[in-house]
Amino acid sequence: MNEKHYALLAEVGKQEVFLSLRQGDELIERVLVCDGYSIVEKMLPAIDVILKKHHLKTGDVEAFQVVSNLPEGYSARRITETIASIYGFAKA
Repeated sequence: MNEKHYALLAEVGKQEVFLSLRQGDELIERVLVCDGYSIVEKMLPAIDVILKKHHLKTGDVEAFQVVSNLPEGYSARRITETIASIYGFAKA
């Protein structure tokens, strides 16, 4: 396992969803995942691409955080939170 502390951060807005890879406080990469309507099809491949690009494995990422100002009822937020939970479960 990589000894550096990495985290994924999903930023969910009304129109866009961004995925960031961070190492501590340092932003490594931030990408636009989708427009919010195709998140189910695009989030997992986006995670795979960003990890492979930086030669990381699932176990190298210690956290997957979701940030959103949207109410809890918004589908994009709920779906992203579910993906983050599943990601954590898959690591265990």
